[in-house]
Amino acid sequence: MLTEPRTKALSGWMEFANFIKQVDGGRPYTSRYIFRGQADADWGLHPRLLRYAKTHGLGVPHTFEIEQALMRAFQRMAHLHVPHSVLPQAKVLWSQWWVLMQHFGAPTRVLDWTLSPWVALYFAVEKELLRDEAVWIVHIGAIAEHMKKEFGGFDFPDELSIAHPVKFWSHDFDQLFIPEPAFQMDRMAAQQYVFTVSPKVLADHGRIIGASQPPNGDSRFFAKLIIPAALKKNLLKRLKEMNVTAAALFPGLDGLGRSIAELTELSCDFWSDQIWSGKG
Repeated sequence: MLTEPRTKALSGWMEFANFIKQVDGGRPYTSRYIFRGQADADWGLHPRLLRYAKTHGLGVPHTFEIEQALMRAFQRMAHLHVPHSVLPQAKVLWSQWWVLMQHFGAPTRVLDWTLSPWVALYFAVEKELLRDEAVWIVHIGAIAEHMKKEFGGFDFPDELSIAHPVKFWSHDFDQLFIPEPAFQMDRMAAQQYVFTVSPKVLADHGRIIGASQPPNGDSRFFAKLIIPAALKKNLLKRLKEMNVTAAALFPGLDGLGRSIAELTELSCDFWSDQIWSGKG
């Protein structure tokens, strides 16, 4: 049975904060929930590689072939830019390579999440200022329970199975996993990064999450909070006061540059309001 996310349009910062207060985070060393911010509320929970494939009408065999070609191209050049200690120690460690590629902006079957609702909110409001944004909330336990019931476990398949994925092409293998990242770069740690991944290259993560929800369960287990575009700049300002900024989430000069761009946007908005109100 496919369950749609609880969709709620929020009025602003306080309503978002109050909703998050209702979410039980679990033990200090674990998390019950993962969060994802998307700058466009109309987007589904689709990895970028899936979006490319759908746009061009590609099926599984061609998408898988493209995925392997992209990974080989990345593997050939990554050592020039990434410390050797971070590189996966074998070229067949597909999931580790996908995470590294995803981290540096390459399209993969991986979908990014965070353990922090505030980080998720930041990624929802940082750009696309004219579109309504969304923050997705997913209960990890519901997914794990469903995978154990349907497939007998919640362990990610071995890498060789993924390399020869014929058995994962059918809808009978709609599996989704939340593996521990094998490494943490500075940005991943700052963003409290986690990810979902499926053995199926064209898996719709939102559909699998919806199918994993218990009937008549808590609607907070799978929620989509929509915040109008008109609130984005105010939310970005509130997040800046909490030090949830590009400089904090993207350590390095590019993060500093992004944070200056955010400050420019907020400063121009401030003075525009002052001028129109006759105070500037």
